[in-house]
Amino acid sequence: MPTLSPKLGSSSLESEPALGADTEVAARLEVSLWFQQAVDAGLAVWRMSANGDSEVHFNSGDAFVLTAHGISRLGRLWPQENLS
Repeated sequence: MPTLSPKLGSSSLESEPALGADTEVAARLEVSLWFQQAVDAGLAVWRMSANGDSEVHFNSGDAFVLTAHGISRLGRLWPQENLS
């Protein structure tokens, strides 16, 4: 099973923010790119919530929601839905 290294600033997508970029925006981008790596590796899927927020659901059952205010862990969702 593929593993990911969530080491900030060193992803295979190399997401270096521009000088002077807002720290919060850079941090959100970093986390979003890490989630995308998990999706690309087949470990998770993106979903759209009923209110339009982006969610990432991991094969393990863990899920997170990305909103304008931040990222929240939804918890471990069981029974696990079909992620394909």
